[in-house]
Amino acid sequence: MPESTARDAPAPSLIRSGVVYAVANVLAAGVPFFLLPVLTRALRPEEYAVVVSFYMLVALCAGLAGLSVQSAVGVQWLSRPRDEARHTTGSAIVVALVSTAIAAVVSAVVAPRWFPELSPALCATAALVAGCTSLQAMRF
Repeated sequence: MPESTARDAPAPSLIRSGVVYAVANVLAAGVPFFLLPVLTRALRPEEYAVVVSFYMLVALCAGLAGLSVQSAVGVQWLSRPRDEARHTTGSAIVVALVSTAIAAVVSAVVAPRWFPELSPALCATAALVAGCTSLQAMRF
């Protein structure tokens, strides 16, 4: 077997960037977990139900708001020339914005029946949060 050379090893800055990215994602995902004791003491049960319902609705709206176009953008950036990928990204942003607007309207009309503690405006806001999360995932 041929011996590995220094060119085969990943660059230290690439490893450092990967570690920073991984740590940032773990910390961002852990914020709700660490806030749980604070929220359970600071909020009345009715208020806590609103918070939980809102985040459940955000998770439900995530499929419609943005239509997961961030995956298509990632594939395009890695497999196509830069000029073509830019056009795809622009189209994906338009699709994400339109689908988020549709999700906000549908959520404002339908979701208060499932989540009576949430107002229609708060239901629409949950869809907007889901859409913004989809747009943020396109940060290529």
